[in-house]
Amino acid sequence: MTDKRVDSTRLQHLARAFTQSAVFYSAIDLELFTHVSAGADDIASIAAATGMSELNAERLVTVALAMGLVEYATVGGERRIVNAADCDKCLVKGTDRYAGAWINFTRPE
Repeated sequence: MTDKRVDSTRLQHLARAFTQSAVFYSAIDLELFTHVSAGADDIASIAAATGMSELNAERLVTVALAMGLVEYATVGGERRIVNAADCDKCLVKGTDRYAGAWINFTRPE
């Protein structure tokens, strides 16, 4: 017999799993990756490009950073927001590899 600790951690992860896809879909809907690729590389410029308040842009970027969808890079001595490699390759609207329509195909309405 083992004394394995039983808790609700797994259940909590399941209950909150939808939040990651909700943030992901919001980033696609707001064209976050397209705007970042075009040079919106800080909270103020992301807010302006997406039409969000700076507070909501900061919230979206914070979670996108935690999920690894965007990253910080040092550009010209300053810390800037850049797309993760897979997001830059597949989620920048107008590129040959844009997969947003395919990703949204499986999206619940």
